Amino acid sequence: MKYFLCIAALAASLAPHSGHASPDRAASFRAALPPVDPKTEAGRDRSQGEMVVRGGDATQTSLVKLALAGAVATMIGDAAMHPIDCIKTLQQSNAGIGLNMAGAARKIFADSGAGGFYSGLGTYVTSDGVAGSLKFATYEALKSWVSRNVPEKYHNAATFGCAAVAFVASSVVLVPGELVKQRLQMGQISSFKSGVAYIWKSEGISGFFHGYAGVCYRDIPYTMLELGLYDNFKRIYMEFKNRGAAPGEELKITQFDEIVAAAVTGGITGYLSNPLDTIKTKLMTDSALYTGFADCFWKTVRAGGW
Repeated sequence: MKYFLCIAALAASLAPHSGHASPDRAASFRAALPPVDPKTEAGRDRSQGEMVVRGGDATQTSLVKLALAGAVATMIGDAAMHPIDCIKTLQQSNAGIGLNMAGAARKIFADSGAGGFYSGLGTYVTSDGVAGSLKFATYEALKSWVSRNVPEKYHNAATFGCAAVAFVASSVVLVPGELVKQRLQMGQISSFKSGVAYIWKSEGISGFFHGYAGVCYRDIPYTMLELGLYDNFKRIYMEFKNRGAAPGEELKITQFDEIVAAAVTGGITGYLSNPLDTIKTKLMTDSALYTGFADCFWKTVRAGGW
């Protein structure tokens, strides 16, 4: 759900404001674009010094703007869903075995009060916002490269590869932030500053990457599904929506269409990736109990079944 909100917010920030394209408006927009190499259909805005990514007939978005939109969208989703994320973290940890959603919420409230539902919020919003900016900007830049250099019949498959690379680019920021956030949520550290100092002193820089394998096993397929399915759902939906439209009369995608595609994508990917998310949480919050991803996986299965 959190990622659905992230994508929906990003879609709303970048989507066109009308369901139909205006030829006059599109023509004037194109006339204002900086000259570009016709072979690449991408160029550098000489007045602003920004690389631009072009999508559709009349859109131009700089990588800086994509990064900013990705950061804002991710931070909105994180802030809105953080109480649910705290409940989920407790349920997935060894301390929350057997607790349903209501039981986990009661335990958090009893232990930490209402503030317990916002433990680690600042850390996570900041780190995930930076990671989101890297992920979305990398993804859109790679899609632009694919559109120029890869045959069109392979574009759908290439979209999933772009998403995987985009996550790896963001993981160097995401993983340490996720680890500190989850330890704050579990009460294992009292503050960001003291937690970072403790991890650095006791475990070194590698301590910030406990559970990295679990994050990659979860988030690479998750991001491939999240972004790949999202774009493909939009394409299929628009093909269906315009199945009877005459040439030049095709409807353009609306913000509502973007949000519907994001909702479907978020539900599917969240359900499929939850087992891997559980392993990742255990590795980050109880790292001393496991020797690695496989050990954590089989111990979890033995303790709780499939």
